[in-house]
Amino acid sequence: MNREEIEAYCEERDITLLLADGFDEAFIGIVQRFGMEDPIALYDRDKCIEILMERDGMTWEGAEEFFGFNVIGAWVGDETPAFATLANGVNRPCPRCEARDERARKMTETATRLAVQVEDRIARGVCKNPDDCRDVGECVYGCEGGD
Repeated sequence: MNREEIEAYCEERDITLLLADGFDEAFIGIVQRFGMEDPIALYDRDKCIEILMERDGMTWEGAEEFFGFNVIGAWVGDETPAFATLANGVNRPCPRCEARDERARKMTETATRLAVQVEDRIARGVCKNPDDCRDVGECVYGCEGGD
């Protein structure tokens, strides 16, 4: 949802909500419990983490830390929004798993690129000690000359 859609949602229900700035896409509705006079905004916690990762370029770990301290930790009274953790597989995969998979993909790409470079240097006779270079996936003797 965007802010206008959230405001229309509230207007249809004749409610006023305190909204979490920057997390409109993670808004999933309202929540009430016994003892609460008015409903409060409810957000998808994992989607909030994804927003921090995409919008602010944070790692999953950095987004978790920031979110815990600056969002969950920002109590502004009884109207403070709530953040739900949905069961994995509901609507989307786990963002922690996606972040881990993305890191693994990047590491594999880097290792493959380095291995191709080493093999190229070995094939051209530039590498002084091919076995050691193959073991670590890059030239360990500064044999890059001739590239």
